[in-house]
Amino acid sequence: MKKWFVFIVMFSFAVSLFAQSEYYWYRGKKIALETLPGKKFVLFDSSEDTVSFKNGLQYGNRNAQMKQLQKLELTGIRLFNPSAKEKFWTIVEEKAKKSSVSDNEKNLYEAPFFLINGKTEISLSHLFYVKLYEDTDFEKLENLAAKYHVEILGNNEFMPLWYTLSCTRESLGNALEMANIFCESGQFAAAEPDFSGGYYLDCKNDSLFNYQWGLNNTGQYEDYSGFDRPDVNLCEAHLITKGSANVIIALVDQGVELHPDLPDIYSKSFDGYFSPNISNPHPNYVWGNHGTRCAGIISAKTNNNRGVAGIAPDCPLMSVSWPFNDVPRPTEPSPVPNENQQIANCINWAWHNGASVISNSWGTTIQSEVLDDALDSALTCGRNGLGCVVVFSTGNLYGKGMDTVAYPACYRAEIITVGAMTPKFGGKRSDFSQCGEKLDVVAPGEYVPTTTIDREYQLDFAGTSAACPHVAAIAGLILSVRPNLTARQVSDIIEVTAQKLDIYEMEYATVAGRPNGIWESEAGYGLVDAYAAVLAAQCNTTDYVNKTITTNTTLYDCEVNMQNIDIQNNAKLSVGIQEEANIKGTFDMQNGTQFELKYEWKVPGTN
Repeated sequence: MKKWFVFIVMFSFAVSLFAQSEYYWYRGKKIALETLPGKKFVLFDSSEDTVSFKNGLQYGNRNAQMKQLQKLELTGIRLFNPSAKEKFWTIVEEKAKKSSVSDNEKNLYEAPFFLINGKTEISLSHLFYVKLYEDTDFEKLENLAAKYHVEILGNNEFMPLWYTLSCTRESLGNALEMANIFCESGQFAAAEPDFSGGYYLDCKNDSLFNYQWGLNNTGQYEDYSGFDRPDVNLCEAHLITKGSANVIIALVDQGVELHPDLPDIYSKSFDGYFSPNISNPHPNYVWGNHGTRCAGIISAKTNNNRGVAGIAPDCPLMSVSWPFNDVPRPTEPSPVPNENQQIANCINWAWHNGASVISNSWGTTIQSEVLDDALDSALTCGRNGLGCVVVFSTGNLYGKGMDTVAYPACYRAEIITVGAMTPKFGGKRSDFSQCGEKLDVVAPGEYVPTTTIDREYQLDFAGTSAACPHVAAIAGLILSVRPNLTARQVSDIIEVTAQKLDIYEMEYATVAGRPNGIWESEAGYGLVDAYAAVLAAQCNTTDYVNKTITTNTTLYDCEVNMQNIDIQNNAKLSVGIQEEANIKGTFDMQNGTQFELKYEWKVPGTN
């Protein structure tokens, strides 16, 4: 009996020791932290180090993803060495069982992410802060810094007793562990690590926004599965754009009812059933509540203390209506003669009247060349030849036929086909969502809050019908920051920037005919990401002048201007562009060196 008692005590003590690093000190109290696996802050000495790092961390080309590279800014500190070499940092999410970050010699330092209060994700950098009791304690700071191999960078401009210290690979712990050691030494007034990510502004004040998990997933439908909480990253995207008055999103559906949360309805509307040859001032015919539901996802006004938040509220919404078979018509029986041509007229009227994006949450079992020609015209002639972005839902079925995308979503590769995902299990495909080889991306398709008829709201709109307008609205945001993109380029951006979903981690693969990254038959390229898509659409220019290249180097931007380049030491220069590369002056290449120029889409700033 005594042996069992001793064993239990020793086991509890060991667990306590293990958990001691998962806290920090605040005014004499320990604040508990929970380590978040698979996500890390990584520091580099130079931007060029990221090239081999990026190549090294790709394990099977799908187990790690590096976020946008950022230059380290140390404002507010009186630096002891102002000419210190600048550093760069990034965030890496890795899914491999074996760490591909720690093994890479190019990273100067790494640190984990944590959850605080069980829900808020925070990042730990390489910095920590120490407050002296008085100026004469600086020698104590120097001695302890030397003992644990950390660097004193300087002190605060306004609070000179606060010093900033930096960890590297040689330090005897990360910034959290070092801060705790300095605090627990009793020699200083305070010490704390540099956390980030805990500050926030309320993204939207719309009264039902907290229910919109697809736009800002805070665990509204937590299932304790251990997967991430995916959403389309709307809050971050809206820091850049909420849309543009010049980008019209047409909704081909049952018509949009005038609703107090839908103030930006385009001045002209069209009904393909009653008015095939004229355009009507709004309101047009409203055949059911389906169109008003889709409309709220796209264009509900934000920050108006009312209802829901739309994804592209500053893009005018064009209402193009037709009865559609899935809801009984109030005045006419089904079937309706001439319906293929009437629906084709809806598509044609939309692009002829200035639509940039056409959202279609419908399908048909009747394949029609009349409808095909209308879609061809929108895709090739819309937007003065740039093409309308045409988005379709994949369809809703159970059982047989689930692995086939419905028509007309499957008609052409240029059409963006959208499946539905649930908030549970890390974004699992909704049971009803059709999928297969024609699926491009997924979007929230269950428990979606939105507007509905009679000036009301509902919290549980569901179906691939709910998923489709998410993507149409994101296409509107993309064109709002870069209106000269072709429809194909918008599609490329949406696919390249889609987020890989945890639940399908082992299923994503390189697939013939899918050039925009790894793909999976139930999730496509993944969940659409509004923020990453808008970043990728923004166009910048990199000037690369008078450079001698001795190590492998990668450049990427919309436009790259190179002048007087000398490649040596068997190095390779890779240049990725979205629009054009301009080469001037001399361009010297020694034997054994390489130069690669390619056209591709990705988020600017990544390698």
